Amino acid sequence: MDMPAASRFGRKSQIGFVLLAALAIESVNFFLGSPAVDPGPQETQWYTNLLALQWVALHAVGIFMTDWVDRMGFPRLAVPALFLGGYATTVVVLVALVFIVQRVVRWIGRPERRRRRRSGPAL
Repeated sequence: MDMPAASRFGRKSQIGFVLLAALAIESVNFFLGSPAVDPGPQETQWYTNLLALQWVALHAVGIFMTDWVDRMGFPRLAVPALFLGGYATTVVVLVALVFIVQRVVRWIGRPERRRRRRSGPAL
């Protein structure tokens, strides 16, 4: 089944937007942020610990790639591996967000369909 040209263009522009947005987000994260793996002393605030945990969760791919590259004997590639792992994860998160937003917008845009489902079959 072939999609119309307008639909294909829309999908390509969405993918391009996601890839560029992920690159911008990860670049800012890479240059301005720092790995929050060690949030500091035990008396840190709960949100600092939560930030460190989400950073590790979102950059786990990059952390594993960094370890693998280091064990293979290419320590100079550790930083690009961390960046690429974070970029890949950011792309996946943005694709999921775009998908969810599209589904919600479609669901909100069809109120007559929801009313029919709620009313049930006529007896």
